[in-house]
Amino acid sequence: MTLDKIMEAALSNWKILIFVLLSLIEVSKIKINPWSALLGWIGNALTFGLKKDINLLDGKVEKMRKELDSMKHETKESDVKNARVRILRFADEVYRGDKHSKESFDNVLDDITSYEIYCKEHPNFRNEKTVIATQRIEAIYNRCMENHEFL
Repeated sequence: MTLDKIMEAALSNWKILIFVLLSLIEVSKIKINPWSALLGWIGNALTFGLKKDINLLDGKVEKMRKELDSMKHETKESDVKNARVRILRFADEVYRGDKHSKESFDNVLDDITSYEIYCKEHPNFRNEKTVIATQRIEAIYNRCMENHEFL
């Protein structure tokens, strides 16, 4: 078979020629695989809408995460404010001379600990409201422990 006949056969089967050429392309040191590029382009075309939806969902998830973080902060702050109310009420009761059980003291001391930890972790949260009340509760607790004066 002569070169002319091979060229004529190759030109008559141009699809095969394109397939062979695309499979052999190499540009300098960067190898280009046209099949990967073609399949990648087809894949991108088929999943364009899906990628758009995923990006929208990512945005919504991020917004929900921020809202959840905000809600957690608000809930924690509300819990701490409720602990502060319990501390102040207990301090008023012991100041009036009301007797309490050791368990009641233990509960309010747990509130005091939680409240003080929160205040240390959040320096902008106002803490001066319970300083004297805490000192009063601790002093009376110590006196009750020494004299066995719990309910």
